[in-house]
Amino acid sequence: MRATLLIAACVALAACEGGGDPVQQALRDASAERQAAAYQGYDQPSTKVAPPVTSDAEEAALDVLIAETRRAAEASERLRDSTTDPALREIAETQLAEHQASITALESRRSAAPAVSASAD
Repeated sequence: MRATLLIAACVALAACEGGGDPVQQALRDASAERQAAAYQGYDQPSTKVAPPVTSDAEEAALDVLIAETRRAAEASERLRDSTTDPALREIAETQLAEHQASITALESRRSAAPAVSASAD
């Protein structure tokens, strides 16, 4: 009798894919399917373009960011002009070019933004 019960238990466990509780297995499968559906398309590059700045707060934040980037560019210029180390000069020039590109992009973003009226309430 014990042998029959043991065999029946082994057969029942073998019938479950991966062994264990069939309810837990079903939950794992459902979870894997939901996760796969949620991540579908993440491997594709995004073609979305951020909308232009529209609020006064965003415009002010953009102004602050432009000013900070200009200060960083000025610091890179000062370092480039004052150093005698060629490697450091190259780093400063690279940083300066990156800051100038950022400033250009930020300013074009600001100029592309539609005018925000104060009476938009």
